[in-house]
Amino acid sequence: MQLSLAESEVRNSIKGVNHYGDEVLKVYGEGRDAIRRFCLRLIRTWTSRLQHLFLGNIPESLQEAEEKTKYLLSQGELRSHLALVHRAMNLVGTAIAVSSDRTTGILCESFKVTTLLLVRLTNDLRCLTLIAERGYPLQALTIASSIYEVGITVGYIGDDENFAKKWIEHDDPERPFVNLKHATKDVLKKCGIPDAEVQAETDYRVYRQFCMGKHANPLLQSGHGIIPEGQDFRLRNGPDSSDLAINNLWYALDHALRYVYVALAIFTACHILDEQQSKILEEANLIAKEREELRKVARERWGTQDHFRGKWRSEKDSEGV
Repeated sequence: MQLSLAESEVRNSIKGVNHYGDEVLKVYGEGRDAIRRFCLRLIRTWTSRLQHLFLGNIPESLQEAEEKTKYLLSQGELRSHLALVHRAMNLVGTAIAVSSDRTTGILCESFKVTTLLLVRLTNDLRCLTLIAERGYPLQALTIASSIYEVGITVGYIGDDENFAKKWIEHDDPERPFVNLKHATKDVLKKCGIPDAEVQAETDYRVYRQFCMGKHANPLLQSGHGIIPEGQDFRLRNGPDSSDLAINNLWYALDHALRYVYVALAIFTACHILDEQQSKILEEANLIAKEREELRKVARERWGTQDHFRGKWRSEKDSEGV
């Protein structure tokens, strides 16, 4: 069908608003994240109002909703997190390329397995960014749980030929290659982290929170997919850019970076020549430093309270000791 002249003019006006938004972003540059978020929210609000005022409540396709959300989140709320994840993904690729320069005759089993898993890790990171920027927080947590599993496995195997052989020969479809909680403790000890066992409990709890999204745990799931309307509610599918969604997306992206760092640090120490390690570790440490700055912002915005405190099995076990 053809649009009437009036409708065409309104749609062109809406496009003009979005174009103005692009110009605003160029003017304010990269250092004004708060202003960027404000401008993007303003654009979204007025675009929606114009559409409703002049065109009525026109159903939006899922693809249109995702593209709009991608624009808003990738240029606003998730901009800094996504930039760090992309840098981490590129750095893992660099590490794989550098390590692949080794002579074929010294390609040990541990190198083959951990390299294969690092390739998987980069694919998971890519999927995480695609899901996150389109506003799917529970799915982002699901992918983040995979990143934890793969990252810890890379660190656990390291350069241990026996562990690599065990991984290769694993043939049990009902059990993972290694107990992930025990592997987390071993990996953190390898990294020389103080109080590794205590920290491992904290890290494993992060993983359990990732899995709440994967398993549709009611404590988390009940806050998503529903829009309250007075005494009633309506269901919502597709992208979500609410504050709760942003919180979950930040959590997934932030902690996924940690386990990529752990995997990369151990892989570099085990499988990359000494003279080539410094450049990779330098960039990895810069990413970790910038991640910590984002964590400060997150703590200021969301606080540090554990909403599930007292419900974790590890807490109850420690109380009984």
